[in-house]
Amino acid sequence: MSESTVTSFSSSLFPNEESSMRQVLDNLPWDSARAKRVSKAAIELVQAVRGKPDTLGTLEQFLQQFPLVSDEGLALMTLAEALLRIPDRATADALIANKMAAADWSKVSGGSSVLMKVAGIGLKAGAKVLDHALGGVAKPVMRESMLRVMRMMGQQFVLGEDIQEAFVKAVPFEKDGFRMSYDMLGEGARTQDDADV
Repeated sequence: MSESTVTSFSSSLFPNEESSMRQVLDNLPWDSARAKRVSKAAIELVQAVRGKPDTLGTLEQFLQQFPLVSDEGLALMTLAEALLRIPDRATADALIANKMAAADWSKVSGGSSVLMKVAGIGLKAGAKVLDHALGGVAKPVMRESMLRVMRMMGQQFVLGEDIQEAFVKAVPFEKDGFRMSYDMLGEGARTQDDADV
């Protein structure tokens, strides 16, 4: 096979994302008036949701209080993605300590909801205690608290540990008119048998 054939084949297999998206957008029948209408509708939708904080779910409240553009939000999202996958306590404690030190929890206001106020107070206290002489005693409590919060946040993204559990937990959402897509995640696989399941 010639080098030009390989190059041609790989460029079709792995096209440049930016040029592919530009091509798709160029072929959409969108004029500037339609783009303005869509933009206006999106802004109004976001403003309407933000204007009713009592109707926000737990995850939305967390993201409003700890936006991903902040050090605090990034630290919490890293914990949410990684903490539940860590099998041993020492590594979990090290991750928690690292992420607690990566942000300035003293400036966290706690927001308007009781849950966010408690979360804000807990994060401020946790950051101080981990650096204190009592840190060793506080680590198990901090770890368990973080694990509970991360499980609660994780339920926003993961409906079940297997497809059958996900189907059962999806029923109430489907009754409310939501459509579901299912992805089997395999990052927890540690053996060939796990990967084959």
